[in-house]
Amino acid sequence: MESWSFTSFKRYNEETFTGDFQLIDANGQLVAEITGMSLKRARSQSLNAIVTSDRRSPNWLYQIQWQLQANTATQATTKLGYWIILSDRTGVGDALALKLKQLGQGVEIIYAANSVSEFPHLPISSSCLGVVYLWSLDSSLPVETNTGSLVKIVQQLIADRIEVPLWSITQNSQAILKTDLKETALETSCLWGLGKVIALEHPELWGGSIDLDITTNFADSADSILQEILAPDREFQLAFRQGKRYVSRLIESQLPSLGQQFSLHPMVLI
Repeated sequence: MESWSFTSFKRYNEETFTGDFQLIDANGQLVAEITGMSLKRARSQSLNAIVTSDRRSPNWLYQIQWQLQANTATQATTKLGYWIILSDRTGVGDALALKLKQLGQGVEIIYAANSVSEFPHLPISSSCLGVVYLWSLDSSLPVETNTGSLVKIVQQLIADRIEVPLWSITQNSQAILKTDLKETALETSCLWGLGKVIALEHPELWGGSIDLDITTNFADSADSILQEILAPDREFQLAFRQGKRYVSRLIESQLPSLGQQFSLHPMVLI
């Protein structure tokens, strides 16, 4: 849901701020309101003292955890239309297109442009069921072309006023397993950050981010993508490793133990 926030401060000084807060939806309707909200400045020393003390709350710290979860979807969509596949040249996009055609769906395949300036106008209409972005699987494609192309797709969807889900597909851009740390593709991980921004600003256009296992063959990768884009209930951040499906979850975390403290003095030699 697109919304706007308005805050007006009536009284403020170096220590406190007092004012009113309103949350307005895209139609100008009031969603939430706080009158007389007071904020007090917190010193960094005070915050550090609380965080490192035994009085800290267990609900303060959170982290992302990848959890194993099977796909429980039992029925794929039966709506007929066509899909736009911005296909890679490794075989995943072609395999996905074939599987969609076998289900009676139409497919428009577009291969990577050399630069963002050459990005084509997509044949999007009301019968389009979704857009699947696979260009990032081509290792030769520059980072700027990957991110810029994803932005171009969103801009066209907004300009054409057509709401269809956009899926961004990457390979080993997330460290799901410990072994992934050796082969993480940092050059495409930025697409995940961009995907989070799109999901927040235009949730009506976002299908999700799927990170594939680089060791999986293109046919199995296409199967994994197909199950997700046709599922009635979507996960917005997914990964596949060694044939298993992982979902992103926010969980409570704790500060690591500081261990033995070491005080460095000017005359210490190392």
